Amino acid sequence: MRHYCFSCVLLVAFVCSVGPASASSLKVHPGQSIQAVIDGAAPGSTIVVLPGTYHESGWPHAVTVTKDDLRLIARPRPGRPVVLEQTGDQENGIWVSPSDTVDPVDAELPPCGETGTRIHGFEVQGFTVQGFPGYGIYLACVDDFTIRKNTAVDDRTYSIFPVRSSNGRVTRNTASGTFTDACIYVGESEDVTVDRNRATDCQIGLQLENTRNVRLERNRSIGNTAGLIVDVIADRQTLIAADNTVSRNLLADNNRPSTGAGSGTEDLQPGIGIVINGADRTLVTRNVI
Repeated sequence: MRHYCFSCVLLVAFVCSVGPASASSLKVHPGQSIQAVIDGAAPGSTIVVLPGTYHESGWPHAVTVTKDDLRLIARPRPGRPVVLEQTGDQENGIWVSPSDTVDPVDAELPPCGETGTRIHGFEVQGFTVQGFPGYGIYLACVDDFTIRKNTAVDDRTYSIFPVRSSNGRVTRNTASGTFTDACIYVGESEDVTVDRNRATDCQIGLQLENTRNVRLERNRSIGNTAGLIVDVIADRQTLIAADNTVSRNLLADNNRPSTGAGSGTEDLQPGIGIVINGADRTLVTRNVI
């Protein structure tokens, strides 16, 4: 006669039912709130946003992510983008950081860089983020991230901005229209690949600042004031720029008049291709300027 362990069967059934529920695929339709779905999502979830123009009610960020391992995936179709647009006086578009850095005094000096809090795993893909005076897409203290195939338009300070982050990739994005700083920026970060992006009509097209082991390759920086800058500056949480690679980039027609008055970038003159300023062991190879 066989003997069954009914308590074991129940335990197995419970584990099987609980496991998949911790990571799900959720959809956002036009007229719904992206933020509301993020707030209800478990770590490990994929949030799919369908074509439409979205106006979120949050402030100062339209969309805020403070959870591990979320994938925020827009699904544009031909002629039907997924647009996140400024509402009211919102400063920033998509903001990803630990909860202690949601509203920092200085976004370039994130508190998480001092406290050691981290977000593990994040992907954002396919969005058009437009019209924000601060940051289009901002990441602070995020490990294992991907920023892919997004379009950032007229986000006036920075278009795409990961800081104090690591093990990431910024790829196949299009950015344009900053007044005071960079289209695509990586700061105080390490082990990041920035490839196949297009930057145009910005004060600075592409910038690595106080970074280590970052590869900037196969990008196009066209029609900016300055094409590409790799530098180290003081008054940051990390003070080393080293072991970066700048390869196979196209830098063309970077003669746009400066729009950086009063921002700290006003000294940039039109006509700059590449600046290497204080960065150690920087390999610059096979670029077209």
